Amino acid sequence: MNKKELKEMIRKDFENYKEKDFKIKIYHILTRNLKLDIRNAIITSRKYLYYKNKDKNVLEYIKCIFYGIKQSRYIKYHMLDIEGNVGENLTIYHPNIIISPKAKLGNNVKLHGANCIGNNGFIDKAPTIGNNVDIGYGAVIIGDIEIADDIIIGANALVNKSFLEKGVVIAGVPAKIIKK
Repeated sequence: MNKKELKEMIRKDFENYKEKDFKIKIYHILTRNLKLDIRNAIITSRKYLYYKNKDKNVLEYIKCIFYGIKQSRYIKYHMLDIEGNVGENLTIYHPNIIISPKAKLGNNVKLHGANCIGNNGFIDKAPTIGNNVDIGYGAVIIGDIEIADDIIIGANALVNKSFLEKGVVIAGVPAKIIKK
């Protein structure tokens, strides 16, 4: 990713979390609303990963440390650990999100909160999630698996195998297709 692509993704993140009503926008700023913290956590994560994966001069090394410290604060206060390769328009509704550094998320993914996307403890590989995937509250997606585009994952589902059929609804422990 180059600097221009990073700026474009950040612009889309701002657009994704944009408040249309001016009074609500002022209220969110004054009350330090969680929605703004989630947006800022996503943007900070993008900047941190950009500088972490780049050949660094001294200034870029300092920026990497700065964004790393800032990201650790979001992890500490809101449990928003977003380290994977995340596509555009990531929407997070509630905190307690863990995304493994090896995970890959497509565009327009929605996380409803208390989600873990990572390895299964045996193999150090993480999921690849397609575009337009809606992940319910408390869902856990683990292992070297693949999730196709346009899938809805139910609340509290445990997804530990691949689902390659587009547009299905999966739920349960372990997850299975409940609606085609």
